[in-house]
Amino acid sequence: CSLWSSRSMASWMNTLSPKHEDYLTVFDLHYRQAFGDNAAELFMGGNALGWLGIVDEDGQPNVANVNRQRLVQFYGSHPRPGWLM
Repeated sequence: CSLWSSRSMASWMNTLSPKHEDYLTVFDLHYRQAFGDNAAELFMGGNALGWLGIVDEDGQPNVANVNRQRLVQFYGSHPRPGWLM
């Protein structure tokens, strides 16, 4: 995994395009074809979780991280999203 692919993140939303409803799906497909599934998973959210400290270097939950603790508290007894293990 290159330095660029381990630090880049998706952080955008394009609603100006006439086909904006399909933009993310198409972008994800092309990104996966160009860089592979692992790089796409990192780009589409994994790198952000690491940057925020929600997961550690191995992708495991970082239970000591305050960002993660706030999110866990926010969700309480409600179902958590898959990325908040």
